Amino acid sequence: IGRILRALGCNADTAPVLDVNINPDNPIIGTRSYGKDPEKVAALGRGYSTGLESEGVMAVVKHFPGHGNVMGDTHIEIVHNDTDADTLRKTEYLVFSSACKVSTVFATTT
Repeated sequence: IGRILRALGCNADTAPVLDVNINPDNPIIGTRSYGKDPEKVAALGRGYSTGLESEGVMAVVKHFPGHGNVMGDTHIEIVHNDTDADTLRKTEYLVFSSACKVSTVFATTT
């Protein structure tokens, strides 16, 4: 994907989706997530990001930590997340912090 994007002149991709799909009733994440296991989501997200960046394409991870456990479509409404801080640390935060550690762009600018 990185090679194709670069050939098309793109230097960034708004991917991968790093939301942990811990709420099966979430109407918006679904199959766009790598799954409900934070370690698996982190590993696959790192791999995708590394692949993009090896071709000179910046990975822009999305959506935001906690998006995998909301009800409602954030494209059309404001949603609220009641997930406790400990669960967020073990799921969503773990995945996003893992992505920041692999990103060459992020690592060289912080």
